[in-house]
Amino acid sequence: MYVILVNNDNTMSAPKKQRIMQRSKLVDDLIILVPQVYNNIDMTDYRVLLEYLLPVSRKYETELLELCDEKYEDHLKYKLPVDTKLTNEAGEIELMLTFAKVDFDADGNMSQRVRKVDGLSIQVFP
Repeated sequence: MYVILVNNDNTMSAPKKQRIMQRSKLVDDLIILVPQVYNNIDMTDYRVLLEYLLPVSRKYETELLELCDEKYEDHLKYKLPVDTKLTNEAGEIELMLTFAKVDFDADGNMSQRVRKVDGLSIQVFP
């Protein structure tokens, strides 16, 4: 299990790392922990998009993350099984997260809230 923590300053850190091997498929998990409250906003209803760049081809990929039923302390938990889409190339993969939510007021006017989180790199070994 590789754990990534989203910090309140919109950075990410990796308090628990696991060696991820190239072409590994569905045997490792990427766990992303997010404080439930950010700037007095409950993040539970936000959609979370993981964006990443592969190290060799520089191919841009995305994954929509699903919120797990269980939380970790006061953190929301997202779990992504590591697939060959992520482990296709050896090297440092650059990750970034985007949180988004669309709200409508009583008059039907739409407002969109977006939180961007600065990148983090994870190593995939050959």
